[in-house]
Amino acid sequence: MYKIERKDYYKLCIYIGIVNCIIFGALLYSSITYALHGLSLDFSFLLSLFAVIFTLFYLIKYYRKDFNFTVLRIDDYGIFLCPQKDEGVFIPWEKIKYVTFIDDYGGSKIAILQYNKKSHYLLLTQYFQFGINLKPKNAIKAAYKHSDNPKKIKDIKADLSFTYEDCLWKEYFKKGTKRKRR
Repeated sequence: MYKIERKDYYKLCIYIGIVNCIIFGALLYSSITYALHGLSLDFSFLLSLFAVIFTLFYLIKYYRKDFNFTVLRIDDYGIFLCPQKDEGVFIPWEKIKYVTFIDDYGGSKIAILQYNKKSHYLLLTQYFQFGINLKPKNAIKAAYKHSDNPKKIKDIKADLSFTYEDCLWKEYFKKGTKRKRR
């Protein structure tokens, strides 16, 4: 079973906030002691205060139980997507036509198309990026491992605006809508 918790995102934000606190604290210290040219003490103090507030904000979210929920779960029974709390949807493998992992320069996304032409999307960028673009390799491996048919899994490079509705609409136009005249 592969699982992503929302709590992991808050943990990443806390680490980023701690690094910002250290950097802006050093900037504040250097502006006090060395009086850097062109950098006022007020600006350094505001940056340090912002870094502390940013870190405390995500630390509070990290420890609150109601903000922690499962965002993505891939297991033998199907895929569970939950972009917002209490808005989750579970799709069994029998109802899934395609699971597509979309990779773009700006991030990554998972798109699921069911046999009844319903589609579901989840942006994975915030869970797999640390300043550079990383693909969700473990999620792709888990999907291949747990799916009933590995041909359902696709890994493509496309825009993050990719939707199955647009693809189906283009396919509709390819087939043609004009009647043949006799």
